[in-house]
Amino acid sequence: PAFTQKLTQMRLPLAPLVRLTTGTVHPRFPPTLLHFWLLTDAELDSLATFYHQRSPTCAWTSRYPCPVSWPRTGLGIEDKRRKMGRFIGLRGCESPV
Repeated sequence: PAFTQKLTQMRLPLAPLVRLTTGTVHPRFPPTLLHFWLLTDAELDSLATFYHQRSPTCAWTSRYPCPVSWPRTGLGIEDKRRKMGRFIGLRGCESPV
């Protein structure tokens, strides 16, 4: 039962986020929760750049519903995944206290 429940959870679709300047969706935006957990370090950086989260001086950064601080260096993949999860609205991806 737990395995079946986890599979069902991983199949949950994610609503794509559009880029404010073009109205397009990043080609690697994860269509499901499973795809989100399989994103690589480079893909997470690419998503953050595409959605203006790596350029704090960009006028578009803060116009997204849940902007995140994404420094150019010093983030591990789990921190990047947590930040991207928060950015796209996933529950449980808040910053640790």
